[in-house]
Order: sequence, then C-alpha cells, then structure tokens
Amino acid sequence: MKPSIIIIFILTSTAYLTSQSNWAGTYEGVLDRDQVKLTLIKSGKNTLSGNMTDSANKYDVEGIYSGNTFTGSANEKNLGLIFEMVSVLNGNQLQTTLMLDVFGKKEKMEITFIRSGSAITPAKSTKTDEKNVVSGKKRDPQVVGLWVKESNYNSGYGFNDTYGAMSVSEKMEFLADGTMADGGSQTVISGSNYYGTSSSGSKNILQGMNWYTDENKIYLVVTENGQSQTVELGKYFIENSHMLITGSNGEKLLLSKKK
Repeated sequence: MKPSIIIIFILTSTAYLTSQSNWAGTYEGVLDRDQVKLTLIKSGKNTLSGNMTDSANKYDVEGIYSGNTFTGSANEKNLGLIFEMVSVLNGNQLQTTLMLDVFGKKEKMEITFIRSGSAITPAKSTKTDEKNVVSGKKRDPQVVGLWVKESNYNSGYGFNDTYGAMSVSEKMEFLADGTMADGGSQTVISGSNYYGTSSSGSKNILQGMNWYTDENKIYLVVTENGQSQTVELGKYFIENSHMLITGSNGEKLLLSKKK
C-alpha cells in the first residue's frame, strides 16, 4: 500500500475533537483504489486491538490511545511486515498514517477511515457534466499517456548470504481532456526464503484534479468545494519515452511511459 507519488492533498476539517473519543468500532477507507477495513476493540485501559484488511492481506493491529490519538502497529505476519500506525480520531473520521521502514527509509501511507454506519460517506464521483476548469488551456501531447515510476531497494547480502529486496511500481495517467487518473501500483517484496506481492488494479479518475502545460511546465488545478487552486508541479523534459520533472524546490521525479 502506498500513496500517490505526484499528488499532495491538503485536508482541512471543521469538525471538533472530542476529549473522550469512542474508538471501538469498524471503519472503512480506500487506499490506491483498494477497499480497506479496520476493526478496533478496547482491550484494556487505554489500549486497543483489532485487525485491518485489504483485498490481499490481513494485519493485526494493537496499540495505545490518549484522547483522540492512537499510536501502535499493524502486523502482517505472513509477509513479516510491521507498519507503525498513528491515527487521529475526529468525530467519525479516523485519519491514519502507516509507516514502513524499508532499509532505513520511512515509507508513509495515508488513509482516511470513516466509521461504518455513520452519517458521513466517502467522497463519490462528481457529475459527468461538471465544468472542465482547464478546457481552454494548452496540453502538450507528449505528456498525454500512462507514466510509471519504479523504485527498487536492495539490502545486499548479509549473514549466511541472506538478502532482502523490494520493488515498487506506480502509475499515473495524464488524459488528453486535462483530467488525471491513478493507474494503480504494485509492490513486490522478496528475500532469501520469502516472497510477497501486493497490487491495486484499474484506472481511477482523480476527482477535482486537472492539468495543463505552459512553457515546458506542468500545472495542476486542484478543485475542492467549488474553489480551484493552481499549483506548479514542475518543469518537464521528455526524451526516449522518459519524462524528468524538476520541481521548484529542485526535487526530481523520473517517469517512464507505458505503451
């Protein structure tokens, strides 16, 4: 499970925080278009336990809470994966961060869970006749298409010739009409005597997210609650089916075009 490599969402909430939160219950969320369910029960004074499941894996969850903040772990025993888990309960919304140590580097995933049976429902697709906020903007045809970012991590050989490796493949699609889609992802973890894979599937349009180009720069237009904001993604250079995007802060992102 891994968040999008390109899009950074800023979430704001006006709901109040309760000083004595009711943590027990079942929560539902979505990560990389995969349905995720979290069940929590109170196992002791200020302690919670339960499980978290997606389409491929089941995680044992345990930890402690104080007020509206939970700190603990999510353990996938079959693959030997242990995620650090931090959650903030805001009414019926549970904002959760999962962190995995991959050879010394922290990989973070964000999930917004909604308590099952509450009046709050996850965001649904907007109407098809919604105004295209970039309809009059230019879009470089070279940018249009499905792009992939691949990351590989390798621990090297250690004691008794053991090793560990992880590869992550993430897809992002720039559509010709100025909309964007999350094209799915795949994670493969392997070692001397273990192997595991997790993937998410088909294309999912990113609602409220549009793009256009101007002077070799890609701009994103983020629309929320009827208000749009333009953000410069970065300057891009395309050659031999590869695109290098350089952000204004100097950070670089290398993508390969998938045919």
